[in-house]
Amino acid sequence: ISDSTVINNTVYGGGAGLFSSSAIPVTISNSTFNNNRSNAQAGGAIFIDYGSSLTATDSNFTNNSAQGSGGGIFSVGSELMISTSTFSGNIATDSGGAVSTTSSTVIADSVFEDNESVNQGGAIQAGGKLTIRGTTFQHNTVSEGNGDGGGALAIYPAGPGVTCRESHNPR
Repeated sequence: ISDSTVINNTVYGGGAGLFSSSAIPVTISNSTFNNNRSNAQAGGAIFIDYGSSLTATDSNFTNNSAQGSGGGIFSVGSELMISTSTFSGNIATDSGGAVSTTSSTVIADSVFEDNESVNQGGAIQAGGKLTIRGTTFQHNTVSEGNGDGGGALAIYPAGPGVTCRESHNPR
Protein backbone atom coordinates (compact mmCIF):
# COMPACT_ATOMS: atom_id res chain seq x y z
CA ILE A 1 0.00 0.00 0.00
CA SER A 2 1.62 3.23 -1.11
CA ASP A 3 0.47 6.85 -1.39
CA SER A 4 -3.03 5.86 -0.25
CA THR A 5 -5.76 6.96 2.14
CA VAL A 6 -7.82 4.45 4.13
CA ILE A 7 -10.60 6.37 5.87
CA ASN A 8 -13.94 5.85 7.69
CA ASN A 9 -14.10 2.05 7.54
CA THR A 10 -15.89 -0.09 10.14
CA VAL A 11 -15.77 -3.82 10.83
CA TYR A 12 -17.33 -6.15 13.39
CA GLY A 13 -14.00 -7.93 13.70
CA GLY A 14 -10.39 -6.83 13.51
CA GLY A 15 -8.66 -4.49 11.10
CA ALA A 16 -11.22 -2.09 9.65
CA GLY A 17 -8.65 -0.73 7.21
CA LEU A 18 -6.53 -3.86 6.65
CA PHE A 19 -6.62 -7.45 7.89
CA SER A 20 -3.83 -9.88 7.03
CA SER A 21 -3.60 -13.50 8.16
CA SER A 22 -1.35 -14.74 5.37
CA ALA A 23 2.39 -15.29 5.31
CA ILE A 24 2.75 -12.45 2.80
CA PRO A 25 4.65 -9.41 4.16
CA VAL A 26 2.65 -6.17 4.18
CA THR A 27 4.36 -2.86 3.37
CA ILE A 28 2.73 0.53 3.86
CA SER A 29 4.40 3.78 2.79
CA ASN A 30 3.32 7.40 2.60
CA SER A 31 -0.26 6.51 3.49
CA THR A 32 -2.96 7.63 5.90
CA PHE A 33 -5.29 5.50 8.03
CA ASN A 34 -7.93 7.76 9.56
CA ASN A 35 -11.13 7.15 11.53
CA ASN A 36 -11.28 3.36 11.09
CA ARG A 37 -13.19 1.35 13.72
CA SER A 38 -13.13 -2.23 14.90
CA ASN A 39 -16.38 -2.70 16.80
CA ALA A 40 -15.71 -6.11 18.32
CA GLN A 41 -12.00 -6.96 18.24
CA ALA A 42 -8.48 -5.58 18.09
CA GLY A 43 -6.82 -3.46 15.43
CA GLY A 44 -8.90 -0.41 14.64
CA ALA A 45 -6.98 0.38 11.45
CA ILE A 46 -4.81 -2.73 10.95
CA PHE A 47 -4.84 -6.33 12.25
CA ILE A 48 -1.76 -8.41 11.37
CA ASP A 49 -2.12 -12.08 12.34
CA TYR A 50 0.38 -14.92 12.85
CA GLY A 51 2.99 -15.49 10.16
CA SER A 52 2.73 -12.16 8.38
CA SER A 53 4.81 -9.01 8.93
CA LEU A 54 4.13 -5.30 8.66
CA THR A 55 6.46 -2.45 7.70
CA ALA A 56 4.93 1.04 7.93
CA THR A 57 6.99 4.04 6.76
CA ASP A 58 6.14 7.74 6.40
CA SER A 59 2.51 7.10 7.31
CA ASN A 60 -0.15 8.62 9.59
CA PHE A 61 -2.55 6.74 11.85
CA THR A 62 -5.14 9.13 13.29
CA ASN A 63 -8.40 8.76 15.20
CA ASN A 64 -8.69 4.99 14.75
CA SER A 65 -10.37 2.91 17.46
CA ALA A 66 -10.72 -0.69 18.60
CA GLN A 67 -13.11 -2.39 21.01
CA GLY A 68 -10.11 -4.35 22.24
CA SER A 69 -6.38 -3.74 21.85
CA GLY A 70 -4.44 -1.70 19.30
CA GLY A 71 -6.51 1.30 18.28
CA GLY A 72 -4.15 1.87 15.35
CA ILE A 73 -2.34 -1.45 14.84
CA PHE A 74 -2.70 -4.88 16.44
CA SER A 75 0.03 -7.39 15.62
CA VAL A 76 0.03 -10.92 17.00
CA GLY A 77 2.84 -13.34 16.16
CA SER A 78 4.05 -11.11 13.31
CA GLU A 79 7.09 -8.84 13.10
CA LEU A 80 6.35 -5.13 13.12
CA MET A 81 8.56 -2.27 11.86
CA ILE A 82 7.39 1.35 12.09
CA SER A 83 9.48 4.32 10.97
CA THR A 84 8.94 8.04 10.40
CA SER A 85 5.23 7.67 11.13
CA THR A 86 2.75 9.51 13.35
CA PHE A 87 0.09 7.97 15.62
CA SER A 88 -2.36 10.52 17.00
CA GLY A 89 -5.79 10.30 18.65
CA ASN A 90 -6.10 6.51 18.48
CA ILE A 91 -8.17 4.74 21.16
CA ALA A 92 -8.35 1.15 22.44
CA THR A 93 -10.84 -0.08 25.04
CA ASP A 94 -8.22 -2.53 26.33
CA SER A 95 -4.50 -1.93 25.79
CA GLY A 96 -2.22 -0.16 23.34
CA GLY A 97 -4.09 2.97 22.29
CA ALA A 98 -1.96 3.27 19.14
CA VAL A 99 -0.17 -0.11 18.90
CA SER A 100 -0.55 -3.47 20.61
CA THR A 101 1.95 -6.17 19.69
CA THR A 102 3.00 -9.61 20.90
CA SER A 103 5.85 -9.79 18.41
CA SER A 104 9.32 -8.44 17.75
CA THR A 105 8.80 -4.72 17.12
CA VAL A 106 11.09 -1.89 16.00
CA ILE A 107 9.90 1.72 16.10
CA ALA A 108 12.15 4.52 14.79
CA ASP A 109 11.87 8.27 14.31
CA SER A 110 8.13 8.36 14.93
CA VAL A 111 5.64 10.38 17.00
CA PHE A 112 2.96 9.05 19.39
CA GLU A 113 0.67 11.75 20.75
CA ASP A 114 -2.80 11.96 22.30
CA ASN A 115 -3.45 8.21 22.13
CA GLU A 116 -5.53 6.49 24.82
CA SER A 117 -6.21 3.06 26.22
CA VAL A 118 -8.38 1.97 29.10
CA ASN A 119 -6.10 -0.61 30.75
CA GLN A 120 -2.42 -0.25 29.82
CA GLY A 121 -0.09 1.38 27.32
CA GLY A 122 -1.71 4.63 26.31
CA ALA A 123 0.51 4.62 23.21
CA ILE A 124 2.07 1.14 23.03
CA GLN A 125 1.50 -2.21 24.72
CA ALA A 126 4.24 -4.71 23.88
CA GLY A 127 4.54 -8.37 24.81
CA GLY A 128 7.55 -9.17 22.63
CA LYS A 129 11.00 -7.75 22.00
CA LEU A 130 10.66 -3.97 21.57
CA THR A 131 13.28 -1.56 20.18
CA ILE A 132 12.55 2.19 20.06
CA ARG A 133 14.86 4.84 18.55
CA GLY A 134 14.42 8.60 18.06
CA THR A 135 10.72 8.55 18.87
CA THR A 136 8.60 11.14 20.71
CA PHE A 137 5.80 10.25 23.13
CA GLN A 138 3.53 13.02 24.41
CA HIS A 139 0.08 13.32 25.99
CA ASN A 140 -0.73 9.59 25.84
CA THR A 141 -3.17 8.35 28.49
CA VAL A 142 -4.35 5.26 30.32
CA SER A 143 -7.81 6.32 31.41
CA GLU A 144 -9.06 3.74 33.91
CA GLY A 145 -9.51 -0.03 33.95
CA ASN A 146 -7.14 -2.26 35.89
CA GLY A 147 -4.77 0.61 36.59
CA ASP A 148 -1.85 -1.28 35.06
CA GLY A 149 -0.50 2.01 33.73
CA GLY A 150 2.13 2.96 31.22
CA GLY A 151 0.84 6.22 29.77
CA ALA A 152 3.40 5.94 26.96
CA LEU A 153 4.54 2.30 27.15
CA ALA A 154 3.39 -0.88 28.85
CA ILE A 155 5.54 -3.97 28.56
CA TYR A 156 3.06 -6.70 29.43
CA PRO A 157 3.18 -9.57 29.62
CA ALA A 158 6.91 -9.43 30.17
CA GLY A 159 8.69 -9.75 26.85
CA PRO A 160 12.28 -10.77 26.13
CA GLY A 161 13.60 -7.20 26.26
CA VAL A 162 13.20 -3.51 25.61
CA THR A 163 15.75 -1.14 24.09
CA CYS A 164 15.05 2.59 24.04
CA ARG A 165 17.52 5.04 22.49
CA GLU A 166 17.30 8.78 21.84
CA SER A 167 13.55 8.91 22.39
CA HIS A 168 11.65 11.78 23.98
CA ASN A 169 8.74 12.13 26.35
CA PRO A 170 8.18 15.91 26.55
CA ARG A 171 6.33 17.38 29.48
